[in-house]
Amino acid sequence: MEEGIILGIETSTDICSVALFRGGEVVALRESGGSEHARLLAVYIDEALREAGVAPSALDAVAVSAGPGSYTGLRIGVSTAKGVCYALGIPLIAVGSLEALACQIAGTFPEGTLLRPMIDARRMEVYTQLFDHNARPLGEVEAVVVNENSFGEIRGSNHVGMPPEMATGGHIHERHLSLQGQGARGSRTAVYSNVHEDSGARSATQDLEKRNSAYVIFGSGAAKCSEVLPWARYIEVAASARGLVRGATEAFAARRFTDTAYFEPLYLKDFVATTPKKKLL
Repeated sequence: MEEGIILGIETSTDICSVALFRGGEVVALRESGGSEHARLLAVYIDEALREAGVAPSALDAVAVSAGPGSYTGLRIGVSTAKGVCYALGIPLIAVGSLEALACQIAGTFPEGTLLRPMIDARRMEVYTQLFDHNARPLGEVEAVVVNENSFGEIRGSNHVGMPPEMATGGHIHERHLSLQGQGARGSRTAVYSNVHEDSGARSATQDLEKRNSAYVIFGSGAAKCSEVLPWARYIEVAASARGLVRGATEAFAARRFTDTAYFEPLYLKDFVATTPKKKLL
């Protein structure tokens, strides 16, 4: 596989994240929450390059989270990525935001596991897509209104090996969090359990693991579905430019680039302007 030095930009949620990777390995990372993308993105790019000792002219491509997600966040990320590509004369790589989210935990769970990343789409709606345990897509990106009828093809069935008692037992809740340093420092990842379950759910969990099958929901929109999918394994995974590594590296090796001039993020929904709560004048 051809190696290249790729700058990754992830701004599809309230987290601003920049990574620099070479040969499928992250060599520098900057990220933080707070929806300050416009102020922090250029700073993080500069810091990541300086940390890795890479000159901008040495970059081979820019990978950007392509949506769906926050309209404003995507616009900032994509416009910045395009600017870097034009300035340096390098190609643009687009990676789906849900794919990038799923890639962060690819291979973490046994074969047969279904991954359901979810990005908050405000109100009771999420952007989501189904993946296998290796984060390979099994369905299309969609916007889903979360209610008692959501994911009806999965709920209450053994479609993914869910034991019947799991559908009515306790809720499995794990956390997969980014532990961020101060300021613009990089982050490291920790995985730890925070399980809330009764004896029935515990037995169901053990049975589930024996069957080598699970249904994992995660991402900024997953909390909305915890009541709708009480049998699902819910883990907290924050959006990060680390998730772009696999998709960008594969695309670079295959010379699968995006048209920089005409590329637009996947919004799924039209932008709706709202009236600010604070009066500026």
